Amino acid sequence: MSDNIGEMFYYGEMPWHKKGRVLERLATAEEAIRAGGLDWAVELIPIQTVENPPTRTNRRMAVVRTDRKPGDPRRVLGVVHPDFEPLQNRDGVQVFDKLVGHGKPVYHTGGYLGKGERIWLLAALPPEMEIMVGSNDRIKTYMLFSNSHDGTLPIDFRITTVRVVCQNTLSLALKEQKFAQVFKHAHNIDPEKLEVEAVRFFDVCRYEIGRAHV
Repeated sequence: MSDNIGEMFYYGEMPWHKKGRVLERLATAEEAIRAGGLDWAVELIPIQTVENPPTRTNRRMAVVRTDRKPGDPRRVLGVVHPDFEPLQNRDGVQVFDKLVGHGKPVYHTGGYLGKGERIWLLAALPPEMEIMVGSNDRIKTYMLFSNSHDGTLPIDFRITTVRVVCQNTLSLALKEQKFAQVFKHAHNIDPEKLEVEAVRFFDVCRYEIGRAHV
């Protein structure tokens, strides 16, 4: 079983793979960005062949991390269509924090997989947003934000009962479809528009879960 962890942090129980930076308390959004190794950006660059002279193609673009030291090779995260619009880590986390954090420490786990192809952040939700099972049992819930820089996943916000700590638990959480909202990496998506839609989605989730508790 591969965890595929690049960097991550966690609060509470140690993940099964025993990797990541342990925190003594829940993290704020800014602390989560630093502890999870998410303080970097990506850019799109044209792809060209290694022929001499090289041939450039406009049909595909490479997504690369911009945080590299002089002389180091670019870290290519994926190859995407030219219409692909990346959502930067910091922009995504700031939108997410408008839903659940508001500057307060609520984040349990977060980080990136591989070289940064996929990123995630997991927030604790209050007891009133626990999911009812049967007539009396309640299951602890989290709010999950995930995103990909290789085009394999959309921008994703959802409520989950899975504590995400690796590639497999992220995949498991993304199978929960009842309270989920996804956005394509399209040119008409910007952080402000994303925030409006995400807040609307979260308000609906809160209402639906509240009705189940009545």
